Amino acid sequence: MRYVNYGLFEWMAGGFHPTPWLLAAACWIAVYGAWAAGLTVLYSGFRQPSQRLYLVLLLLLACITSVLSQAISSAVDMPRPFAIGMSPNYLQHGGRGAMPSTHMSVMSLVALGCLVRPGLHTAGAVLLALAFATAWGRIYAGAHFPADIAAGLLLGTVVLAVYTGLRSGVQWWMRRRYTAPDA
Repeated sequence: MRYVNYGLFEWMAGGFHPTPWLLAAACWIAVYGAWAAGLTVLYSGFRQPSQRLYLVLLLLLACITSVLSQAISSAVDMPRPFAIGMSPNYLQHGGRGAMPSTHMSVMSLVALGCLVRPGLHTAGAVLLALAFATAWGRIYAGAHFPADIAAGLLLGTVVLAVYTGLRSGVQWWMRRRYTAPDA
């Protein structure tokens, strides 16, 4: 599996001789893609006041996901591509563990959370596109392997699924506990 991951990285990354304009674009999106996603969430909240509470809950989940991703990353301690000499460190990124990608974990959680919510589908599609563009930029710039990105997507999806399941379970319990039984 490692060789597939390395092969995909070599195919997707800029490596030691990147195309200058492509490297500039990749570094820009790798750094500012998350900011664009944040502005998209803010814009969605201002345009749709009825969705604000849900978006705040998603942002709280994003904070939890970030902490969880960092903890998993520290425990797994997978090296980054530049740390093992497969690429220069174009982003001047620290050398801590790379798997899962915290950017992808958080951005995919928020994007998928919007995609499953009626009224936020467009924002979800924009956020998912930003998440994958940011992921590509971080691979091209040598900060992540494709498997780090896939693990981040998986983590974001699992956290959203757990939240959705818990929310449904609590709602079911509340209806059962606090509604009158059918006569």
